[in-house]
Amino acid sequence: MRNIGLSGIQKWADTVLRWPEQFRGLDLIGCFLNTFVYIEVGGTGGSAFRTMYAKFLEEASTIVNEPALNEAAGMFRESGRVWSEVAKSALPDSWPKLQRIRELTIQKNRCFEEQELNALEKMKKITAELEDLMMKAAIDLQ
Repeated sequence: MRNIGLSGIQKWADTVLRWPEQFRGLDLIGCFLNTFVYIEVGGTGGSAFRTMYAKFLEEASTIVNEPALNEAAGMFRESGRVWSEVAKSALPDSWPKLQRIRELTIQKNRCFEEQELNALEKMKKITAELEDLMMKAAIDLQ
């Protein structure tokens, strides 16, 4: 399968380069948003699971008394840092509307995970603002 492991990452990288030719307006903004979500907030624990796996390796190192697992954890942390940079580059600070979309996406995810009082109402407001910003960002692309 070409969409798993290193070959999957290469396939994705090749596909990303064609997005501006394949997608326009709101569809292209959706690609940017989905990239951020799948890497950073889509149940991955951030950094495309790398941070989560680093924590696992650190715990495992202690339990099985294997220091080499800490070294591997460090590599996963560094990989996670890079993946977070990739995610942020999809919704960069240099484009204020996309930056705000990123911030709202994180805020909405936090509301969902924490389930505080009135979380659903907060999430609905965030969704409305996200939809408005995405439409405005799509217009900017035209």
